[in-house]
Amino acid sequence: MSPVVTISSNRVRKPSKPVNDADQTSYTYRWVFFYNTWLFPGLKDIHLYRPVAQIIYHEDVDYHYKMLPDRYPLVQPTLNAVYADCHAAFWKVQFQQFGTGVAGSPYDPNWFGFAQDVKNPAQPVNTGGDVHTGHDL
Repeated sequence: MSPVVTISSNRVRKPSKPVNDADQTSYTYRWVFFYNTWLFPGLKDIHLYRPVAQIIYHEDVDYHYKMLPDRYPLVQPTLNAVYADCHAAFWKVQFQQFGTGVAGSPYDPNWFGFAQDVKNPAQPVNTGGDVHTGHDL
């Protein structure tokens, strides 16, 4: 019988005692929120477009669903996440670096999967950079 290989962030990334700057966790604060707090000083929760559909904190990689080892996989990852309204749930990453549905386009959890199209508000677009219009669901 061959050994079973599993990806487990808890076994690979353990905190040191005392905790230091080289420590890592299996979750990360989302880049789009960091970027928007710099871009829009004084950004508050009330400025968010759809808190129930905006991810703030998520797993680094798909450890639990498809068990993908890459941060930017070519297969759609499902990550555990914390949303801006503070609920936790799984999240199927939608944003792709070169456009939705483009062959060979990696999935990127750093940006929103959808945003309002100024010319056609009913049609979401794969733009992802602004908390005032961007969302994930």
